[in-house]
Amino acid sequence: MQIYLQKIKIILSHVGLVLISCLYIVFGSMIFYHVEQPHEIKIRQWNIARVIEKRDTLMEAIWSPPSEMNVSLSHYAHMVNDLTESLLNAYDTRYVKVAHLCNTSEEINVWTYRAAIFFTATFLTTIGYGNLVPMSALSKAFSLVYGLIGIPLILITITNSGKFLGECMVTAYNMGCSSKLRRLVCRKKRMEKERRQSETCNRETGAKNHDQAEQRHLLMEELNKVGLPEFVDIPASLVLAVLLVYITFGALLFQYVEKWDFVDSLYFSFITMTTIGFGDLVPENQAHYFSVLLYIMVGLMLTTMTIDLVGVRYIVKVHYFGRAIQDASYTLVNIGGRLMSLEDVLKYAPLFHRQVDAELSRKQSKRTRQGAYVPEDIKSIRYIDIPARPSSISHVRLSQQFSISNEANE
Repeated sequence: MQIYLQKIKIILSHVGLVLISCLYIVFGSMIFYHVEQPHEIKIRQWNIARVIEKRDTLMEAIWSPPSEMNVSLSHYAHMVNDLTESLLNAYDTRYVKVAHLCNTSEEINVWTYRAAIFFTATFLTTIGYGNLVPMSALSKAFSLVYGLIGIPLILITITNSGKFLGECMVTAYNMGCSSKLRRLVCRKKRMEKERRQSETCNRETGAKNHDQAEQRHLLMEELNKVGLPEFVDIPASLVLAVLLVYITFGALLFQYVEKWDFVDSLYFSFITMTTIGFGDLVPENQAHYFSVLLYIMVGLMLTTMTIDLVGVRYIVKVHYFGRAIQDASYTLVNIGGRLMSLEDVLKYAPLFHRQVDAELSRKQSKRTRQGAYVPEDIKSIRYIDIPARPSSISHVRLSQQFSISNEANE
């Protein structure tokens, strides 16, 4: 019961971290929404009024008779340039769309609840597409403080969740390797290998290998008891294949949601999973923002899992390539898909060795008690039929005793 309570406590702590991150995103999105939407409406109304003013001035100059307005061709060109500049400035704010100019009474806001949550999540994950940015001074100041706290929090949450995904993947791979069919195949291969080794090696070597295998098995049992499962070297190709399949799935998703072609969808999915976020392609359909956001979060966890299971392994190899390790305590050991320092693993070494030695002694004593009694000097049994050879001193003493007995008889 205590073990289950301990596991529940661990799970609740990690779930609590996820909930805190979600609440932090919602809190920030509400602040950005309530600050930026009034600012957006104000900027849009001012820009639309300026465009309408320039447009009406140009139309009045065009439709008025030449006698009433004595203007030159250069003046018309200047008015066209003013109108064009006003249009470009209005579009540059990202708050004025074609629909706003066609129907000025319709309110189509860029800053909505969904857009605010999407912006906040991409901001804290450092993707930052750039299609939606804070424009007011208050939002810019708030984003500084908000990002200093939120970015580490979200990165820690994603990294922690990625490690959980890595452990789940290692567990699934372990279960696949220990399936019944695979066990039969592995057993057949192992028996064939042992048969070949027995033909080339003597009995002492075979017994030594058996003891080493038994010791390793007992050691792995102790590792499982303390929460460190058996070392599983999961193939890097399998981890990368999972990530590529997920990116391809995202490409199909964006092809359906945003009506992009497959290449653009695959390109956007890749730059999102790698947190590059160029911003040349951005989801525009706000109705699917939550599904896109869920895809992004899970994808970032998978990317973290890939780096954790594959990337760090090769980074360590490259780092120590061609030179001796200065401090072995900082060496990373991959145990059950979790990277641990050698120093932490060695803390359990005395405990493991004591328990393994005790278990081996118990099994050895149990094995010795089975069957008939075996004397300790069993190896000397081959000398039992060889007659003893008396030494020279014993021969002299025997001669003296024989002579003394003869004199007594006389």
